[in-house]
Amino acid sequence: MRKLILLFGVLLNALTVMAAELLVTPSAGHVDLYDRVSLIPFDKLTAFFRNNLK
Repeated sequence: MRKLILLFGVLLNALTVMAAELLVTPSAGHVDLYDRVSLIPFDKLTAFFRNNLK
């Protein structure tokens, strides 16, 4: 069972590495994205998920 869980984790890691993109929001720190929703680039996030979650 332990080997199966490890194998599943390795598989998930491989799949996530394939669809990765760095998105930098220069005017916001990590805490700002909780309170200042206007800084979140929802258009870029939506496009990324639509392209990679098929």
